[in-house]
Amino acid sequence: MRRSLVAGFVFWLAASVFGKEPEFWERRVEFGLVTYLSLRHSGTELGDSIKPSAEDRTRYLDAFRELGVTTVRDAIVNWAEVQPERGGPYDFGYLDDLVRKASERGIDVLGLAYFFPPWATVGEDRPWNFPNDGRYKLPLRKHEADFRKFVHVSVGRYCGCAPESLSLKAPVRQFVFMNETEGYGGEFLAPDEYAHWLRVFSEEVRAIDPKIRVVAPALAAPGGWHGNYLQGEFLDRLLDSAELRGPGWPYFDIVDYHPYPAAYGAAQADLFAIDAATSYVRGTLARHGLRMPLWITELGDNSSDEITQADRIVEYAIHAASLGVERVYIFGMADYGSKNHWGLLQDTPSGQPPVRKASFIAYKTLLSKISDNQRVDFLGPGRYRVFRKGQSDVYVLWAAAESTSAPYFLHGQLRVTDLTGYTQTMDARDVKLQLHPRLVESEFRHSLGVSN
Repeated sequence: MRRSLVAGFVFWLAASVFGKEPEFWERRVEFGLVTYLSLRHSGTELGDSIKPSAEDRTRYLDAFRELGVTTVRDAIVNWAEVQPERGGPYDFGYLDDLVRKASERGIDVLGLAYFFPPWATVGEDRPWNFPNDGRYKLPLRKHEADFRKFVHVSVGRYCGCAPESLSLKAPVRQFVFMNETEGYGGEFLAPDEYAHWLRVFSEEVRAIDPKIRVVAPALAAPGGWHGNYLQGEFLDRLLDSAELRGPGWPYFDIVDYHPYPAAYGAAQADLFAIDAATSYVRGTLARHGLRMPLWITELGDNSSDEITQADRIVEYAIHAASLGVERVYIFGMADYGSKNHWGLLQDTPSGQPPVRKASFIAYKTLLSKISDNQRVDFLGPGRYRVFRKGQSDVYVLWAAAESTSAPYFLHGQLRVTDLTGYTQTMDARDVKLQLHPRLVESEFRHSLGVSN
């Protein structure tokens, strides 16, 4: 008890003297969503589930504003779409519409640089044909000058930092270079070749504005084994590559990765796989003398049962937030095809209003309570504390063991909200943990030695 009081006094004294809490106290996490409004061909992974019209972009972005996300990841640096023919004109029309509408709704875009025209990657024109498509490959080196020009024009168009930039309330200030570069169970792209193009991409981005942040390399399930292949080893080999040697080493500012619990080979999805992935990435960086921000740019659940998916989305999001990462993006926008239930929205035809799933309501409920978080702490399985500035703390709780008794740290009158958004006032003695997560707000606040 005495130690807790001393620690509280130290926090209070630091806040009083310096005007803010110590840096380690503030680990705000931003929550986002992976969207695919930049895809408009049925030959992509989405098949006929694409949402290519301007009306779709309006309706879906309205839904994301309602959801409460502050950032989305989408492929707005899409060379395959902007210049499908070599030497042809650039056509940014629908991407401009996408970025403008996101900006108008106060939604930041993480610009994914992905999909390259087959004339640049395999030297021929091909129709869209997932997964055997030249658009998922890196360009041939003879097209480096074309690539540099495209990157310079695209980034300058959306960054808000160049004379030709669009007028945006929320300019695009972060760009991630390609996606899941090693795939699952083996190398999708050669690390040295990826390193070359990452350096080229970064050089062009930083030539426009050195303050723009480059994100890479979107690792798939790092730290897990697929047969004899260790996922995430790509990062080690990337950082060792001679292609990255130069004054800008390592030519990216943020590491992003995708720690889907279901991708780690367990009989049941285990959210602690997120810890294993995060530890692996940090360890790899440390071996190379690096320490940089971590972003989880894909995380989600493919359960066909909507309630199970809703529970897991909240569990995964809050647990990931407790690991010291800066951002967590849930995958994804909407279901697609007969077996892909990753979405927070149903798979409805283009032109029809989006239909919200239980996971949409659950994620919306979570964000309505914790989007202003200062820090998320892990207190034990199924127990998380979210610190908020000037407000009572929020606990995200569910029964992760046999005991359903209320945790000892709850007392007095509480506001208890389930994942449908229903809230009731309860005495702590009457609270029982459930399998489904609930959000509990205490009327008593004890942060930095302050209570109310």
